[in-house]
This record gives sequence, C-alpha cells and structure tokens, in this order.
Amino acid sequence: MLETTQSFTSLVLRNVKPALASPTLSTILSPWFQNPHFATPTRASDLALSLDLSENNLSGGGGTLLADLISRSPRLRRDVLKLNQCSLHDDSLDAIVAAVAQCDSLSALHLEDNDGSPPPKSIFFSSPAVLRHAPGDAFVKLLTKQVQLKELYLSNSHPQSRYPLALLRAVVHSLGTTNSTLEVLDISGNGGGDDVAKCVAAVLPKTSCLRALFWDGNHTTLAGFRLVQEALRRNQSLRIMPVPVQDTRESIERNQATVETREGPTGVMSSMVFRDDAYDKADVMRRSWLQSGPADLRQSWSRGLDALSDVPPSSDNNYTSHSVDA
Repeated sequence: MLETTQSFTSLVLRNVKPALASPTLSTILSPWFQNPHFATPTRASDLALSLDLSENNLSGGGGTLLADLISRSPRLRRDVLKLNQCSLHDDSLDAIVAAVAQCDSLSALHLEDNDGSPPPKSIFFSSPAVLRHAPGDAFVKLLTKQVQLKELYLSNSHPQSRYPLALLRAVVHSLGTTNSTLEVLDISGNGGGDDVAKCVAAVLPKTSCLRALFWDGNHTTLAGFRLVQEALRRNQSLRIMPVPVQDTRESIERNQATVETREGPTGVMSSMVFRDDAYDKADVMRRSWLQSGPADLRQSWSRGLDALSDVPPSSDNNYTSHSVDA
C-alpha cells in the first residue's frame, strides 16, 4: 500500500512498543520513500511527506539505517521530519543530517532533546578520521546548501541532552551565509551561556531570511542580552524573538513588585516567554508566536531589557556565566 498510495502523506510512529527494530523500520519506510507519486513535484500544491519517529531509540544502527533510506530517495519531496528524543548521538546524528542535506527539499527538521554528542565510551573507540569532524560540520553543509530548509528545531529540555557549544556556534554562524534559507530556529535550553549570545549578535546583521529565533534557557546574562539588542537594530528580517528570561526567573520574581509598579502587571511579561519542558507544548507555543508575534519586536526587547536592568544580580545561580564586554 505504501509504495502506491497517493494520499497517505503523513506517518506518525512515535514511541513504538516494543522497540522499533531496524528491519521493521526498513520494511515500513522503504516502500513509502520509493513511492513515485511523492517525487519532487512540479506544482507547489503537489503532495509532500511528513514523518514523525520521535521517542524511538535511533542511536547506532537505527539512525544509520534511516540516513541510508533518506539518501536513496533524494528527490522525494519531504515537508516535515521529526526525530525528537531519539537518542541520536554524534555519528547517527551526523549521518541523518548529511543525508537530509542531499535531498532536493525539506521544509522543517525537528531534532529536539537529542544531544549530538557521542557516548563517553565511543570517544575512545572512534577512529581518528571520525574525531577530526567538528560536531557542527553536517549542519553547516545542510544550512549552506540549496535544500530550501525553512525551520530547524534543536531545543533541549533536559540538561543531559544539551547540544555542544561547538555545534550551536556552527548552526548560528551558518545563518549569516548567502545560501541560508532558514526562517525559524530554536536552540533553547542548551545552556550555551553568553557565547551563544555572541554568536547571535554576530549573525543578526548578516541574515536577511531569519524571521523567528528562540534561544531561552541558554544561561544568558544581561550583558549578553545587550549585545543582541544592539545587533537587532541592524537586522531587518527578524520579527519574533522572545526575550529569553528563563535564566533570570528568580531575579524577576524577587523584583516583581517593582516591575508591576512601573509597567503594570502584564506590561513586561507580555513580551517574554517562559518555555514549557515538553517539546510538544513548546511547539504549540512557537506556533502561537509565529502566527501572532509582537507588533514591534525591537520595542518589546527594549521594554524587557529595561525591566531586567532593574533586577539585582543573583548570587545563588547554579551555573557559571561567561563574561561579555558590553
């Protein structure tokens, strides 16, 4: 059926029990991916595939198999590929991203709650050739090739599944290339510190496609926020970028009385977002912002940072912030 259907365009195989074995995955996806009706269309209204394999363990052989299946059907028109919480580590993640980069088209790629780092043991058993590859190499190739990728989601809700800073840097800096078509990026919850803010500040004046950026939960300090605020003045494309105040939640709560007196109970908070840990709920929140973002992003940021400037520094933070020269 899957090799001949003309209407079965969306496949959801989330959290399959018992575990989704590689032969089973191949049996299901191979005929679907080879269906000639889903080849690259000539009209914008033609069919495109949406696949959700979230919450299945695709580390090792599963991820490699999926990458191979994708590589064998490069002309297939894909709309959305969701691989959230799939235990994708360095090698399997790179294989999948490299395979996607060979495709003619993909609109949205979801890789949330995957850390992108090899398990400790694999570091010692990896070949020198593997270790020479930087964590973000595959993403750089994906984001700088003409694959028409519009949305990329790399957020994390668990400390143990954060993407490494080297990968985040590579992804953000790729936005400044002339070939980038990315419009929406979410790197929230990765704890990258002010280094992430520096990358964002460096790329904002260069990008002309990006219209939405979510990056709360990166332990950004006020100094990092101000770097981004200055860069935002030199960007014309961005329309949605909630002030990432999750890192300063406790300070804001302590100073809530002052904020409410000056701005009213919702004046500042309406321009900020506190993320929910579940990526499904986060997706709903993102869609809401994408459909009805703040009327004036730059004014919203100014109000938010003015409020944060009045918050006394917290002495009980459980992380180390990098210093940034404002």
